[in-house]
Amino acid sequence: MDLIMKPYSKDTQREFNLNNLINYAYKRYIENIQTIELMQQATTHKQKEEIALVALLDVKDDLNINLSFTGPYRNINNLQQLRTEILQAIKASR
Repeated sequence: MDLIMKPYSKDTQREFNLNNLINYAYKRYIENIQTIELMQQATTHKQKEEIALVALLDVKDDLNINLSFTGPYRNINNLQQLRTEILQAIKASR
């Protein structure tokens, strides 16, 4: 599934693969690999954007970032919902 993030204006959007976000979240929060180390390992700009989005999962819920998914995850529209979905996916993979 792809995540579309619209951060600042209606004209700006990024597409991310949910599986990639889950993978980076697992590395960051379960394997405890620091964000800076993940960034150093990234080989593309896209990977760095995905890692940066996962790093936002640590941010307080009052940060207003509009998110939208395509497909079955289209109900996710904020960081709290994304956090919950990723946590459930990590738990299910164990």
